[in-house]
Amino acid sequence: MRGDILLIRKYHVRAARKIAGVLIPEIRSSRSRYVVTVSGESGSGKTEIAHELARILRKNGIRSITVHQDDYFRYPPKTNYRMRREDMSRVGTKEVRLSLLNKHIKSFRDSRTARLRKPLVYFKEDRIGSETIPCKNAKVLIVDGTYAALLKGVDKKIFLSRTYKDTLRTRMARKREKIDAFDKKILAIEHRIISKHRKLAHITAKKDYSLASESKKQK
Repeated sequence: MRGDILLIRKYHVRAARKIAGVLIPEIRSSRSRYVVTVSGESGSGKTEIAHELARILRKNGIRSITVHQDDYFRYPPKTNYRMRREDMSRVGTKEVRLSLLNKHIKSFRDSRTARLRKPLVYFKEDRIGSETIPCKNAKVLIVDGTYAALLKGVDKKIFLSRTYKDTLRTRMARKREKIDAFDKKILAIEHRIISKHRKLAHITAKKDYSLASESKKQK
């Protein structure tokens, strides 16, 4: 998303290093392209950790591309927010074009795919455009988003355990929007949805960003 703000802290860097330590051997031994998702509640550090993970992979000679679930919302952010105000029942996975994101993951996994044309949200302009990402030489696709644990064709699903109550200060620091009573209701709804996705993860980061033991799950 154009206009998004990253607040990378030392704990994001530490978590990304630990995750990379798990992923790099698997990526190097994989004979095909590799897909990673980073999911969790709003403000939990998904985009920051995805960014750091990409940087660490690059330092280790592994090329990656990153896509953000925020670009796959059906409506641009300010419009979507107004629609939520009118009807709170809209909040949830139906706001996001997850099927299109699944399609792009499938396309990336095909080694013949040289580029991906995807949506691109312009936050300040409140519009959705598009962009083309070259991926001919990319080995890894990183996808971050609140509902990314639901995506298919993923090699490693990472879940961040911090809840909206833990991350309220982070959201306010980003200053994308004012947090009021309505916003807190939205965050509570998302919490009820997203907290159930933890069981889908291969790797879980605790509230302090230390990693829980890895579980074995199918793609």
